[in-house]
Order: sequence, then C-alpha cells, then structure tokens
Amino acid sequence: DAHTNESGQFNSSKALEKLIKEEKLKYVFLEAGTGDDSLSYFRNKAAVAKRIQVGKSYLKKGLLSGPEYLDLVSDLQMVLWGVENKDLYWKALEAYRAVAEGREKFEDYLNKIETTVRALKPRLFNATLASFDEKREAYLKERSSLTDYFDLLTKEAEKRGIALQYFPHFASLKSVREKEKAIDFTKANEEQAKAMALFSKEELADLFSSQPNQSPFKVSSQDHRVQKAFYAVLEEKLNVIANVGAQRRGEAIFANNAEIATPPLSVTKNLADAAARNDNRSQYPNLTKYFAYLKEAQKIDPKALLEEQRLLENQIYATLMKTDDERSLHKASENLRALKNLIRLTLTPEEFRAYKDDPKGYDTAFITGFLNQKIAELKNLYERAVFLENGYEEYIQQAEKFYELTYERDQAFVENLLKKMNDERADKAALVAGGYHTPNLKALFKANNLSYIVVTPQVYQETNHKRYEKLLLNQKSNSSLKDDGRGMRDEAGKGRHSEATQLPKNLIKENDGILRGVYP
Repeated sequence: DAHTNESGQFNSSKALEKLIKEEKLKYVFLEAGTGDDSLSYFRNKAAVAKRIQVGKSYLKKGLLSGPEYLDLVSDLQMVLWGVENKDLYWKALEAYRAVAEGREKFEDYLNKIETTVRALKPRLFNATLASFDEKREAYLKERSSLTDYFDLLTKEAEKRGIALQYFPHFASLKSVREKEKAIDFTKANEEQAKAMALFSKEELADLFSSQPNQSPFKVSSQDHRVQKAFYAVLEEKLNVIANVGAQRRGEAIFANNAEIATPPLSVTKNLADAAARNDNRSQYPNLTKYFAYLKEAQKIDPKALLEEQRLLENQIYATLMKTDDERSLHKASENLRALKNLIRLTLTPEEFRAYKDDPKGYDTAFITGFLNQKIAELKNLYERAVFLENGYEEYIQQAEKFYELTYERDQAFVENLLKKMNDERADKAALVAGGYHTPNLKALFKANNLSYIVVTPQVYQETNHKRYEKLLLNQKSNSSLKDDGRGMRDEAGKGRHSEATQLPKNLIKENDGILRGVYP
C-alpha cells in the first residue's frame, strides 16, 4: 500500500508528471476529496527550491500525496479534482475506525482458533497430507523459497499424475530456479558490502536508509517489492559508476593514441555501457548473477502464477485428503487465514468475493463447533476447546461494511469524473486511487466504454501502517466539515487533500522571508 509511503508517492508524482507532459492532461482526479483540491496557488509564495524542500518534508511525514507534491513544486498547468462522495467516504472511515480499534482483541481470538487447528492436524491428517501441509505452511511463513516450493509442488504433482502443461506460468519458474542455483548467496552478500563502500554517505542516506541491513534473498511467497527496488537502484548506481570509469579509460586511450580517430559520442557511450557491464561482472560476479535472477523473476506474471499455484495446490490437496474430517479441517485452516486478512483490511477483491460467497464456511460458530466436536471425539486436547467471542459478529460486520463501501465509492469516482470531463470537454485525464480500488475501477471503466492504463509506482521502503492509520483516523468527523465548492473543509477553512491526512490551507507561509511547513 503506497498511502503515505514516501518513495511510492514521490514516484507516483514522477509518473504523473510524465503523463501530464506527454498526454497533455489537465485534470488529475483524486479519492478522499471533493471539488478543486489544487495546491498551485502556493507556487507564488516562494521559489521552487523552497517549495521542494517544504514539499519533501511533508511527503516524508505522509502529509502530502504524490499529486499534491507535484502540484506544489512544478509549473504544470494541472487541476487536482476530488471525486469522492463525501457521505460514503465518512461511512467508510468510521467502519475502518471500528475495525482498527477492535483488531487486537479479535485477532487474538482468531489466533486461538488457529492454534486449535494446528493441534488437531497431526491427529486428523494422514501422514502424507500432514507432511505436505507442513511444508506449505513453511513456505507461506517464508521459511522456504518460491523455487524450493516449486520443486515440492512439481514432485507432488508428478506423484499424483497431475499434468503440469496446464500450468505454463508455474513451469516458467524453471529458468528462475536455474539462475538461483548458479548464485553463491554468501559471496553475493560479500560483494554487496564491497559495492556499498563505493557510495558516499549522502548517497547511502538518500537511497538506502530505508533498507540498511538488506542482503540477497531468494524469491518467496511474498512480493518483496521494497527489496527488489533496492537491488534495482543498486544495480543502476553500479552501472553508472562503472560507466563513468569506462568512459574515462576510453577517452584516455584515444587521447594517448593519435593514430586512432576519436569515435562519435554515441559509439563511445555504447562502448562504455558494454565495458561497464563487463566491469561489474568481473568485480561482482555473484551479485551480477543475482541482479539477473531478480529480473528473470520479474518477468513472471505474479497474478497468473499465484492463480496457477492455488489451482495446483488445490489439486494436490484433493488427492491427499481421504476423509471428510481432513477436508473440513483444511478448509477451516484456509478460511481462518482469510478472516485474519479481512480484519487487517488486506483482502484482495477476489478473496472478498470468495468470503461473501461462502458465509457458512467463514462463520466462526461453524468452525469452532467442528473443532470442539473433534476434541470431544478424541477425548483429548480439552484445553484447546474454543468458544465464541462476545462482539465478534458485530465487529466482522464493520469489516464487511468497509469493503462494500469501497465498491460504492468506486462507482462515485467514475460518475463524478465523467461528469467533470463532460462538463470540461476533456477526453483524457488521470485518476489516482489506492491499489485495492484497481480491479473494480477497471470493470467500471470497461462498463462505461472507457479505455485506460494502470500505472503502479515503485516503492523503496515498507509503508508505516501505524502512522498511516493514525493520520487517517485523526480526521474530524463528517459533521464538522462543510462543502464550500472547493472540497471538504472545516470551519477554519482547512481542507482534506488525501485519504491519510487533513492538509490545512496555510500549509506554507511567509515569515521573515522564510517559507515554513505548518502542521495542521
């Protein structure tokens, strides 16, 4: 989630800048705002260098989004326009607040149920099923790599007679596995330390402070977007350093040999690029292989791979499970994992639809009833018996409400942006919204016969979710805001410019010739 993520928001501003320039866009539509939310009126308050300084400080604190930052520091003719339905927004915020406030209590409750499931698996699962399930759990907890898990699934599929030709994306992991085997990860880590010594303190602070203890990792069940970005930047910087050195050596050769004609600049650059790659391969052989390994992994379509992985897992489980108890316990285990993601508000749209389509399967009364029945039949593990938690049903309804309101908000986004585009006779625009909105917005765009592209910013550090929730939930209630035609504002004239912050109209002010950021 790139909300309040400094690198994610900065990179979204750069992507947006490119789109605005190349596509001649005027309107940038935003969630969490209504009407004109532009910050361009601050531009004449100070020189661009000072606006960048203040803007970056607010971006770092999570108090500015990427589009707001771009509007503040650039000279682009752009308009930030909020497309929220404010009533839906405040209902969603209150649902989020209720979920956040009760999360610790009810996550503990789900953990207790999960502990009972783990205790019952050795007693209800046959040995082969228990062994496979244990290895899969290790993979999900990142105790084994994606390629190791690929080997496991491949072997199990072959044993069960499952044809892998129906899983083309999964089979593409073979080339990743081959590259992984060629890397000495210990030496790659040593070469990384050697490479890092080439950077100045300023470069290290600017580029790598978010990942100070990073070391080469094997591709696993997690996205690792931050770590992948780290190595992409590291490779780029090493190429630049090596390129400069190669160019200087080339220039020295031509300068010291009068018989050799000086080549065109483009040829010199191409020669330097090739020399730089060779230089890195000779100085950092394993680290260079690791860069190639990550690039190979990036070629795989993660969504398609995950879908194929799930289908293959389901087929393997189906062949391994022999009894109704095994099937019921496995389903309870999977559904509990989804319930924990539900209250963390991290379910994907597809996962939420699966949850809604099977209310009984996700009902904790049904799950705990089955678990307690098995405990009674075993006449053992009585200490693992689980009971219903008071207030759970009302709590889980708030989580459901948040997801359902998200779909309603998406509909409002499209209706409001279309109205504005029609009013202004604009045929192109940008819409900036959180990643969860993407699948539903794509469906709505298609239903309205709108062409679109999706741009996802690169992120260099993990999002601080505690800070995000604090900023989000510190917003004032709906009753304290009025819509004055410029968006949602309180009595002091302060507006709401991003989902995670209430940004005041006196964001920056002149005082004794110094431009300062003012916290709301």
